[in-house]
Amino acid sequence: GIIQSYLGPYGMFVGLIVFYAGGYAISKVTSLVTNHKRGVWLALIAGLAVVICWGVSYIVNIAYIVNILKLGSVTYNILEITFAIIAVGYGVFVAVSRLR
Repeated sequence: GIIQSYLGPYGMFVGLIVFYAGGYAISKVTSLVTNHKRGVWLALIAGLAVVICWGVSYIVNIAYIVNILKLGSVTYNILEITFAIIAVGYGVFVAVSRLR
């Protein structure tokens, strides 16, 4: 989130790369912990982990905290929200596809 705020409009594309890597890493760790087992439940857990990571990243994002302190509220751009949803969906797809 911090990198995205400094890169401006190109920061949204960084989100795609970050969530791809995050989905891959979560699925790899889940696979290693469960001794390379696969299944629907493990895929569900990995997908939920990616969504939880997205939620935490928006809660902890420094740029939004600064906007809240300055403006009293947060303004969201529709393009920003669209790219965030696409990035999370992409990360969930990677995590689930590696564990099924």
